[in-house]
Amino acid sequence: MEAGRFDESLTVFKPLAFDGNGEPQLTSVELYFYATVLMNQDRNAEAQELFEAAIRVPQKEEYFHYGLADCLLSQNKETERACGLVESVISNLLKNAKAVRERTFIAHAMALHACALASSGRHEDAEARIQEAWTTSETFDVYNKAALWHMSGVVWQTLGDKAKAREAFQQTLTLFPYGGVALRAQKRLAEIEANRG
Repeated sequence: MEAGRFDESLTVFKPLAFDGNGEPQLTSVELYFYATVLMNQDRNAEAQELFEAAIRVPQKEEYFHYGLADCLLSQNKETERACGLVESVISNLLKNAKAVRERTFIAHAMALHACALASSGRHEDAEARIQEAWTTSETFDVYNKAALWHMSGVVWQTLGDKAKAREAFQQTLTLFPYGGVALRAQKRLAEIEANRG
């Protein structure tokens, strides 16, 4: 998936994400990854259907709610719902934030929340939230820093600051020029260049 070999990753995830009858395993992290790959292929409607089904059943983790919020924002729709979803994710994560993995996920959720706030026109809140997302980033690996740069770029692009957005997307590609995070950053950079002037 992170190498950008999306067709192959779907083939690998499918038997883990779906049962023998083709029904989605709604609490399986592999289903989350499968839906994320669909998003990377611009198959957002299919991904949303899986995320929606998953959040209708009890979950031990917050991945599917996060994924649905990301999917909605990727389609520029239901921004208030996306905002509510990611606020719930952050609230639940903060109740027991001990592992580095959880701190990383919290930062990503805060960055996604900043994207939702920016899309909802709450510019000052979005700026504050994206700054907060970076507060624990010194411990992050290269991939997670790149993902945070990408989401920062989305925030700045949504807020209309093309220079900061361009810099953030370029940082993304410098740190991790592979897979979904790079693909998204490249698309965003292309949008900025197409709307120059």
